[in-house]
Amino acid sequence: MFIILSKISILVLGLLYKKPLNPYEITKLMESPEIRDWFPMNASSIYTTIKNLNKKGHIKGEIQDKGNRKTIYSITKKGEKALKKSLELGLESYNIHTSYFGISLFHICILDKDQAIKLLEKRIMDLEKIKFISADRVSRTSLKIPFYLKKLHKLNIQQIKTEIKITYELIEEIKNDDKWNSIL
Repeated sequence: MFIILSKISILVLGLLYKKPLNPYEITKLMESPEIRDWFPMNASSIYTTIKNLNKKGHIKGEIQDKGNRKTIYSITKKGEKALKKSLELGLESYNIHTSYFGISLFHICILDKDQAIKLLEKRIMDLEKIKFISADRVSRTSLKIPFYLKKLHKLNIQQIKTEIKITYELIEEIKNDDKWNSIL
């Protein structure tokens, strides 16, 4: 049984599949707004991932500049196989991951009903702002960014629209709930 790689491992391997890079170049690519807004991460996670992928034999490093100890990484055959299998599994699967919102929703009745509604209304405003920024970015950069990034941003916008719709429905359900603080 194959275990799908972590999301960040898939991102790093995908970049290295396209061309060999050093860790700094990978970090800079991952920090670009098009990627950062879609998948936020910190530089230390990227460096740790590179180290782990190297240790597992998915990538190999070659020192290019001995003075600066600049190591350029490239994907190995083992890494290509793991990347392609992870992409296949990722495209054919649907997996709901637990989120902070989901956990908070699970325990929402701990909060005062009016407070919960106020927080959800704020969530809608924040989501509307994010949706606007994402849609604006797609319209301004649609000719400049590759196909796959356009699709990722459009997917994000659709997910945000769905989150807004669901949050409005949730607020209505809470308003009509007469058993707010009841135990399971």
